[in-house]
Amino acid sequence: MPLLLLLTYAPTRLSAQSTNGEDCFNGLDDDLDGLIDLNDGDCDCGNLIVTEIIGDNLINNGGFENSSCGNCPNSAENSVDCLGDWFERSQVSTMQTYFHCPDDPLYSDYASAGNQVFVGGGSGWSMPEQGTPGNNGTEGIVTQLISPIQADSTYRFRMRIEITDLRFEGPVEAAPVRNFAVYGNNNGGNLPGSSLACDGDNLTGWEELGVFAVQYDTSDIWTDVTLTFTSSGDYQYFAFGASCIQTLPNSVENDFYYWYIDDLELRKITRPDGEDPPDATITTNSGACEEELLLEVAEVPDATYQWYRNNLAVPGAIGPSLSLSRDEINNNNYTVLLLTNFNCVKSDPYRLSSVAAFALTDSVQAVSCFGQADGAIFLTAADSVLTYDFQWQDEAGTIVGNTPNLTNLVAGDYELLIVDDEGCEYTYDYRVREPDLLEIEADVLDADCTENTGLGQLFMRPDGGTWPFDYYPNDLPPIRDEELHLPPGDYNVEVVDANGCSTSISGLAIAGYPIFNLRLTSPLPRLNLGESVDLRLLTNRSGPFSVDWSTNEGPLDCPACNTLSVAPTQATWYYVEVRDPSDGCIRIDSLRLPVVPVRPVYVPNAFSPNDDGVNDLFQPSVGPAVTQLSNLRIFNRWGQIVYESAAALPWDGRRGEQKLPSGLYIYQFEARFLDGAAQQYDGSVLLLN
Repeated sequence: MPLLLLLTYAPTRLSAQSTNGEDCFNGLDDDLDGLIDLNDGDCDCGNLIVTEIIGDNLINNGGFENSSCGNCPNSAENSVDCLGDWFERSQVSTMQTYFHCPDDPLYSDYASAGNQVFVGGGSGWSMPEQGTPGNNGTEGIVTQLISPIQADSTYRFRMRIEITDLRFEGPVEAAPVRNFAVYGNNNGGNLPGSSLACDGDNLTGWEELGVFAVQYDTSDIWTDVTLTFTSSGDYQYFAFGASCIQTLPNSVENDFYYWYIDDLELRKITRPDGEDPPDATITTNSGACEEELLLEVAEVPDATYQWYRNNLAVPGAIGPSLSLSRDEINNNNYTVLLLTNFNCVKSDPYRLSSVAAFALTDSVQAVSCFGQADGAIFLTAADSVLTYDFQWQDEAGTIVGNTPNLTNLVAGDYELLIVDDEGCEYTYDYRVREPDLLEIEADVLDADCTENTGLGQLFMRPDGGTWPFDYYPNDLPPIRDEELHLPPGDYNVEVVDANGCSTSISGLAIAGYPIFNLRLTSPLPRLNLGESVDLRLLTNRSGPFSVDWSTNEGPLDCPACNTLSVAPTQATWYYVEVRDPSDGCIRIDSLRLPVVPVRPVYVPNAFSPNDDGVNDLFQPSVGPAVTQLSNLRIFNRWGQIVYESAAALPWDGRRGEQKLPSGLYIYQFEARFLDGAAQQYDGSVLLLN
């Protein structure tokens, strides 16, 4: 891209940015000096208003981007003719002009320092020139302006330039200096490109509009030039070239140099015409009684506004008016900054001298019971300055009070009018509510055989009032439950709600029914393994009954048994269901019998098989838990089996027909029990003959 920035300049208004770095519209300390917005002197109007207007560029193709010679004729001599907006008017025979494309080297056949690319790139133009000390240059270019230069008007010319002296050798600070100038006339005649074109210091047919000096350089960096001048005449044509007057310090005799140019701009500069400053007086069309206050200034076409609260910008407040609540304006100063093209006006601070910071706190107490007159409204009007008058009216328009608090009220709507000592009126509406009339109905469930207790029920159905409810049946203590379980009888029930409102219902009768009690009992709380017990039914009825027995493992077959004999081998639940055929009432009860696994087996430690009828046999004794003894074996002291019986029959001290001598013998046998367990027993027994 070319270096030239093709900008369109138009008349501008104030920017929020002051000339010293503080943004005056954002409520921030942008320049970090501890001062914000209007508290910062940077935001004084003198640092904000526009002092000049910069017009559009009057030069066409000032960056040399547009060419009719095809694709970038970098070596085309006199290629200025390719630029439809530019032409050459120098009268020399050695002229070379070259048009250069963006980012291409600045080419020259004669320049040993040619083929340069300057920092920043850009389309450019180069011309060779030969000069001597005191002599003018030979080259120049002309363009017809978009609109003429006007007499007595100020213009600003800007461009980029670089010159290279082909014969100079030395330090940079000793490089020669060359004077350049811009010119204007009305016919595009020859530039002062030869000795014939300059008449001393004057130009034939041209006005030298301004002069500037450029030092020779080989740094490949553009020199930015700005020249401001006031024209003495009207000119349609504008030219650039060497000045007629050259003072060349450090000049080299008959030196050759090239000058390179790019991005030429010519813009008209105008000053404000003394526009009258706008009126920035703040007014309000709202009275002190308004909840919303409107601050205004006169509306000015194309103006910019910014409102400030205590010198800090109010975000978004950029119009000719500002709407505020009472809380926002009370005890605050408001200022507006009004900005036009060339004027900045700051209003005087505005402060409403008497603003009511009215705050109302209220609470409404409902009527406790339907039709009562104990409702109330309590108010607190908070303000540090003003006082208030109160007036209450009921639904009929009757005045019922003139104090903040209103008591002994029936249910209904009430209107409050508050007037402060500035005459401001405030109206509020309140509603005092009451509960619906408390009423009660009830359903009766008579006592029947399904209730072991013989109680009936009253099902209370309240309506209205305030929950929760307490029920008082006859003289009994209160019950906080809608289901009242009561014995047969006649009842009057009073109901009282949470506010103490009450009503009652009478004539509630619960019919009785014969009580049917049932209990399953056992004389023993637990059994040892092998024991039995009789379970008995206890009831207040005489029967006969239909009885169904069962356990947790299934039913038992004893349909008419009032007593059941059981011998469980493990803990067992017993259930009984008894039906009285006379009225069909059924009762159910249950009982758990734990079983202790006691396994009594007793083995004698001696016996005397002498046929005296006393202790003649060795035989274990067992309790009721044992179902079988088996595999009895007797060993002598050498481990030989002397007796063996699969049925564990008693041993008579013999081995076959032979009596065995006295001594210790070893026994073994196995016992099985009711619960299926088996246990091995062994030990020694003394045989005495």
